[in-house]
Amino acid sequence: VLGLLREEGTDRPAPVRTLADVDRIVADARAAGLTVDVAVDGPISTVPAAVSREGYRIVQEGLTNVVRHAGRVAATLRIALSEGTLRIDLSNPVGVARRSDRSGRGLEGMRERVDLLGGSMTAGRDGDLWRVAVALPTGGERA
Repeated sequence: VLGLLREEGTDRPAPVRTLADVDRIVADARAAGLTVDVAVDGPISTVPAAVSREGYRIVQEGLTNVVRHAGRVAATLRIALSEGTLRIDLSNPVGVARRSDRSGRGLEGMRERVDLLGGSMTAGRDGDLWRVAVALPTGGERA
């Protein structure tokens, strides 16, 4: 656990990323060859810290999965905050699996984060697209 909290190769703590840093992970995905269309709606800076951190990690895992399983495709990322709910929607064309190893935690890790925060998640094929839709409450005891 402590290794995960440190920057790789150092003893310094890793920076804690939040949805305010979503441009960084999108830039990384673009550098990996994805075309990413991003839209952010609502004041995501007001999202509670725990929800914002886990939201960032969900986006990170989702974009990583696109690269891993669909390759260099166009992905659409929508992040919206309204009526006490943070919504993260990610879709991409279904591709031929580029890697079949199961070394990552992918959807399982995303579901664990969502469950921890009392949210909901769907993931699966929708016609020619793969979609991940997450809804996280931004208030109350669990957040």
